Amino acid sequence: MHALFLTLLTLCLASPAWAQPWGPWTIAELPSGSALHNPQVCLRNSDTADVFYQIGDTVFHVSADVTTGIAASTPMAFPMEGTGWARQLCDVVATNEGWAALVYDTTANLNRTTVFQGHDALGSDSVIDDGEVMYSGEWVSVSINYSLGLTARADSGFFVGWLNWWAYDDPWFWGEDGCGPVVFEFDSEGVVSRQACNGFMGPNRSAGQTLEVYDLSSDSGIVLISEPGWTYIFSIVWDNGAFMPIEPFALFDCGGGSAGALLTHGRTVFVVSRSFVDGQQVPHPGAVLRVDSLSSCTVMRTLSDEPIMAASDPDFGIAWLAWHGPAILLYRADTTGAEFLPPGIMHGPGLDSVVAEAAVGISSGGRIVAVWSERMAGSNHATLLRMKSVGWDTYLGADDGDFAPHASSFILSAFPNPFNGTLKIEYTLPQAGNVEVSVYNVLGQKVETILSAPQEAGNHSTAWSPKTAGGVYFVTIRTETAARTTKVLYLR
Repeated sequence: MHALFLTLLTLCLASPAWAQPWGPWTIAELPSGSALHNPQVCLRNSDTADVFYQIGDTVFHVSADVTTGIAASTPMAFPMEGTGWARQLCDVVATNEGWAALVYDTTANLNRTTVFQGHDALGSDSVIDDGEVMYSGEWVSVSINYSLGLTARADSGFFVGWLNWWAYDDPWFWGEDGCGPVVFEFDSEGVVSRQACNGFMGPNRSAGQTLEVYDLSSDSGIVLISEPGWTYIFSIVWDNGAFMPIEPFALFDCGGGSAGALLTHGRTVFVVSRSFVDGQQVPHPGAVLRVDSLSSCTVMRTLSDEPIMAASDPDFGIAWLAWHGPAILLYRADTTGAEFLPPGIMHGPGLDSVVAEAAVGISSGGRIVAVWSERMAGSNHATLLRMKSVGWDTYLGADDGDFAPHASSFILSAFPNPFNGTLKIEYTLPQAGNVEVSVYNVLGQKVETILSAPQEAGNHSTAWSPKTAGGVYFVTIRTETAARTTKVLYLR
């Protein structure tokens, strides 16, 4: 019996689900008055994290052991070329060959997109786009790239994608401005092997847009673009040519700017979207969206905490960080989009510091690493860069007794949806306060106030039996600090 107990104890202690998280560690610390910002991270394997950050316009890289936090390389500054550049680190990705980092430089009249590649040290850099488009040597258009992102290819190399907007010097002659996605494919040697572009089509430039590129097979790919209220799908059919068009494929009325997405082996895409306010000034929460066979988009669940950034792996699923008051929560969903372990606190700062920015990466072995910048209380600038590592199936506690609930930390659901009789509305309040549950039509007009009263923290429910015409309505719950909205369809 004693031997059996020891065996069971050993198995429990060895189980990854009981493994303790590693960290947090301080990766970089600047003197007071300096400003550290824009942390990024990717994992080339389960042991080494490549961490990137900025000090002013200079981009730095350092690699660190994910089990000890010890730096495996000296912090390296990316070289600056020319004068007057304003540098922005856009995205990083781990590849079979090391890592790649996408940097965008701007000046008053020129924009430059550059990809840097390396391992423990900088290996090479390549200017992909100099921002200047010349037509017949006469008409010049300065293009602006935005929503720039990197995605690893399935075997080796990576994709670079962005949304491009350009304005003609003579709009009366050339017509309207252009806007569309651009994709470059880099092979294992770091050389552009294929490129694709959508000329004058695609979404208009707007705040909150994000772009992801996926390689579905050796001869096809997709570009997924999210913006507040919409998700766009574009398809690429690669062939032996050097340039291919990107064709619009589908458009879905859901999404709110992607914090990240997962493409499963079954070609289902899960998108973690941020919250947004639509054209009728109705707030919509962050959500997990499911795009099936690139033909339909559904909201799997709404999120009570605002997503920051996500990372994914087709063998494990998608993980993302979310704000919860001053704390950072880690969420995980498996390859079906279902919740994998409840959300837990990845980091809860002390009273003497505040988290400024955060990022997350995941290795092919399922190791999750978060990095974040912290500023000391009373300071306007972040001076600390910290890192923490957990296994995919590591349980994290969710005891938030020391943290004030995030302003939007409550859950709202309405069912059945669609409905043709009575709609049941359930919600969870993180704290006591005055609550109003109302219904709005598609014009943003209030149809009915279902409830308006002070309520205690906890689970509550109410119901709505419409006396109006059938159609789309929005159920909104408001407290003194936040609001949540869900869309319902009344069939009459």
